[in-house]
Amino acid sequence: MADRPAPRRSGSDGPRPTVSARDVVFVLAVALFVASGREDVPFHGDESTFLWMSRDAYTLAEGRGETLRFDPDTREPLAQWLRVLNGSLHPLGVGAMLLATGTERDELNEPWIWVLPRRPDAEQWDFNVAAGRLPDESLLHRARLPAALATAASVPLVFAIAWVASRSRVAAWVAVACYATNPALLLNGRRAMQEGALLFTTALVVLLALRLLRRHAPSPSDPDDDGDVDSGGVLPLPSLLALAVATGLAVAAKHAALAVVVPVWTVLACRPFLLERRPDPRVLARGWLELLGAGIASIVVFTWLSPVWGSTPRTLALIGLAALFAGTGLPLARRAGSALPIVSIALVIGACVYQPDLGSVTLRDVQHLVNERRALVAEQIAETDRSLGERVATLLREAFVAEPELFEDPAWAGFPEVEEQNEAYLATWGTGRTGAWRWLGLGVAALVAVGGLALLRRPREAESVLLLAWLFVPALALLASPLGWQRYFLPIHAPLAVLAGHGFAALWSRRGSEATG
Repeated sequence: MADRPAPRRSGSDGPRPTVSARDVVFVLAVALFVASGREDVPFHGDESTFLWMSRDAYTLAEGRGETLRFDPDTREPLAQWLRVLNGSLHPLGVGAMLLATGTERDELNEPWIWVLPRRPDAEQWDFNVAAGRLPDESLLHRARLPAALATAASVPLVFAIAWVASRSRVAAWVAVACYATNPALLLNGRRAMQEGALLFTTALVVLLALRLLRRHAPSPSDPDDDGDVDSGGVLPLPSLLALAVATGLAVAAKHAALAVVVPVWTVLACRPFLLERRPDPRVLARGWLELLGAGIASIVVFTWLSPVWGSTPRTLALIGLAALFAGTGLPLARRAGSALPIVSIALVIGACVYQPDLGSVTLRDVQHLVNERRALVAEQIAETDRSLGERVATLLREAFVAEPELFEDPAWAGFPEVEEQNEAYLATWGTGRTGAWRWLGLGVAALVAVGGLALLRRPREAESVLLLAWLFVPALALLASPLGWQRYFLPIHAPLAVLAGHGFAALWSRRGSEATG
């Protein structure tokens, strides 16, 4: 039988660079820069709303988590609507931080009201301030800390992704420089909103998936060797479960994370077909079952972090299904016979016996989430009509040369308080590539093009496909949506930065080759 060729690995030839003290100092300095400007960014009305939602952490601390669960006949329609439509990771994190610092529940403000029935938009600011919906400055700055720290924590993740993808120090440095000077990221990532958690968790998902794809294959002669990657399609289960946890965190941070999560898991599923050989159907099926189990485990994490969807029977049933599928690759499970499948199936059956309508209730909850999301998007785009050409222009502008969008509601342009905050923020040193500096984005665009072309030359490498999918799938989702708010474009900035670093490293390597040739 002929030897099977090993998959090609980009950038793995030659000595691998090691992280130095100067790398650590650089990354920490950049992360500190990102987090340090949180008190300067102008206020956004949604910050009030997320601060109000953080009271759910107080409810959980009091042992009344059941009152947060979805109920079609709820007496708190606004609170439930916000829990259904938004990620819970940020508000719960803010609430936990406020609890730890001794903040009382009655110190929290009320949610911001964007539309005043039968009243002009010009009265929006004064109405909300008079009604106690503008948070105290000290409270607002404390509430921004978790989001700013999460955004800052995404910096070393971007560094690591660029490092793993290119095996190049210069690529990692350039990627971090492009990422941390993006004005939209600096503005929205420092606010007390979901964006910081979204940036951190999606970067974590990509890094874990990239490291999975970078692992070496075990010996083909030992089917029970789970030390690394079986080149036929099975990935190491502990690493898959770590990815599942990160995926659950990402979707709990913001539902828009699905634009990153879906292509990442799709590439993992298609990895065997990207190798230069035909995968063994049995090993391929086993790998897909493990992926399915890990995917269900990510749903367990999501529901556990989302009190609105909390349900003990549902959680037990999902754990049983995850163990049933993911456990197919465990050597212990194969040696122990049918013990693990029996326990897994027992969990599912027990949950269904305890709650006979578990399936219909779960379907109802999913339908409600989808319907509410559709209704919100329909409401947002009711007065929006952008052609495909306008969407492409917006995407390119937001990707490279856009100024920070300080507010989305046109009425805010007439509020003196908002204008004062905006002017003060733009006068600080922490706004990134703004003003004349924003044209540096054209250089970033050129580097992204070089990096993208370099990856396209390796179409059968799963790592290259993953990096390209990380950018193009969210970009396509943005093109499909008529909405053009700047913070919706945040998921593309990390992959753009990594591609720019990869492109700079490619040019640097070519320059070095020509100099020594």
